[in-house]
Amino acid sequence: AYVDAAGFPDPSPAIYLLLWSGGPLIITLTEFNAVKNNCTANLSWKTSSEINGDRFEVELSTNNGADYTKVGTVIAIGNSSSTQSYQFSYSMQSGVTHYFRLKSIDKDGSFKNSDIRSLSCINGKGGIVVAPNPVRDMFTIKGMENGKNSISIFATNGQLVHTQIISQNQGDVHISNLTSGLYMVKITSENGNTVISKLIKN
Repeated sequence: AYVDAAGFPDPSPAIYLLLWSGGPLIITLTEFNAVKNNCTANLSWKTSSEINGDRFEVELSTNNGADYTKVGTVIAIGNSSSTQSYQFSYSMQSGVTHYFRLKSIDKDGSFKNSDIRSLSCINGKGGIVVAPNPVRDMFTIKGMENGKNSISIFATNGQLVHTQIISQNQGDVHISNLTSGLYMVKITSENGNTVISKLIKN
């Protein structure tokens, strides 16, 4: 039934066509990460729900985000009410800052762009250096982004054993209290970019 502006319903049965535009996106993106391994960008993301989702397009800019080009497509699960995980890898050019964003596209063509993640590599190697490695009491991290960098050290069982903030592009980390063994050092910049490096403690 139809109710007019005065609130009076039309008693005659009828079929009405109702159109909506600009409605909410039905792919819900909850996480988008970019981690480099030498000169390979490893992108990962998660969705909490999908209704008629179609695909994700990975877009890249190498001119400070002035314009973007599609460099890959990942097919969406489509319909899901549970967390779904996706991955995509891209070989980066040395000496160039790469800006990645993710376009979530529904089957009706509606889409939404994610936040931007930036990565770069130097001479075929990651720009961040962790040394010495192996280490006894202290190591230095060089080549980080300007701004606050969050340092997290994890044991092989995933336990977080050390955290630290370094407010510049290099700094020292003291780990004399840790036992000997293998650790993972996670470095997260203020922009959300992440680099993970293995560390051996003697």
